[in-house]
Parts: sequence; structure tokens; C-alpha cells
Amino acid sequence: MWEPRTASEYRAKGRLSRALYRFHRTPVGVPFYYLTNIWVPRLVAARFMKAHQLDTILIVLFAALQIWGVITLGGLLGKDPVTSLMTGMVLPFLIWNFLISFIIFLHHTHPAVRWYASVAAWEANAGAIGGTAHVRFPWPFGPMVLAIMEHNAHHLAPGVPLYNLPDMQSAMENRLDIVSWRFSWRAYFRICRRCKLYDYAAGRWVVFNPAYDSGAGGRDN
Repeated sequence: MWEPRTASEYRAKGRLSRALYRFHRTPVGVPFYYLTNIWVPRLVAARFMKAHQLDTILIVLFAALQIWGVITLGGLLGKDPVTSLMTGMVLPFLIWNFLISFIIFLHHTHPAVRWYASVAAWEANAGAIGGTAHVRFPWPFGPMVLAIMEHNAHHLAPGVPLYNLPDMQSAMENRLDIVSWRFSWRAYFRICRRCKLYDYAAGRWVVFNPAYDSGAGGRDN
């Protein structure tokens, strides 16, 4: 998720795809990425695969039960069905999508975070550690998100319980390949401004060039 395109990959896309990519890498567009690029194509579309039929049936049944419950509870509180669904299902769902998109962006996007052209290169260069960032938020954000921002530790040992990640992350902080920074909106805007495309050969992030959108080939997709 949040895989950066190279300049050539970006140029090969159509206008709509390029526009969406540019939007998703703006401070305002970051929260919309998970909903449009992950939830719809990878989670909704996968429901039609034969291997997921039973899982899909269970999800649909749960959704129907949830809709009934929200409308029923809303009615008891004097709310109409539309208001009940918007406040009880739609709004929480969108907030969750926006939050997870924001968190994943911060996990894997920073001028010092490296991306790799292949799994072999990622493994050879300890990409599990240097390919993510430890973003330090003021209390109580960390406990609220179950310490998932201690992401270097999570990458190194995915099986470690979330409540043990802070201690593990602290023990790793002296490593030179750890990218660790304290969150601020100024830093967030700077990251969005600098991390647009990725040059895998040079191992660095690059910004957009107006020439990339001048006569770029490809179809809208």
C-alpha cells in the first residue's frame, strides 16, 4: 500500500489516473487513498472471487443485521432511518478509512524511508527496518491506536503483540537505519510536498516535473 510510482510509470498513465495519484499525495488527499485504492478494488472486488464466497455471505448477513440494529436503535431515540444510518454506519466507516489511510501513509512515506524495486533487494537491505518510519505522537494517540506507530518493531517481528511493541521499539532506536520523527503538521506537509515519485535506481524520492504531464502517454484508468 502507498507504493510510489516511478516517473516513467506516472507518465505512462492516463490523465485521470495521474490526477488521482497527484491528489492522493497532497495533505488533503491522503485520507482518501485507502477507500479508493484499497477498500474498493482489493476488498470489495475480491468478494466476487469463488474462494471468498462464504466470507462474503457472512459479511452481507452481518451488514444486514447491523443496518437493522442501527435503524431500530435510532428509531427508539427518535431518529429517522437516514440519519441513523449516516451517523451510525456511514460516518464511522468513512472516519475509519480516513484514519487508516493517514496512518499507513505515515508508516511508509518520508524522505528518509527507502523503497525497493524487488523483494530480493528489500530483504538484502533490511527493508523491514529502513522501509518504514516510527512516528511519535503525543499521548494518548499511541495507546488509542494500540501502539501501531511503533512500526519498525512491527515489521521486524509481526507476531509480537501490540502491547509489547513500545518496549521493542525503544530497544531498536539506536539503530542507524531507524527513521524516527515526532509528528507535527508542518512536518506532515513537508513530507507530502517532497514525497511524490520514487527513483529506485538512485534510492530517493523525487517531486513532480511539469514535463511529466506534457504529452504523457497512456489511457485514463
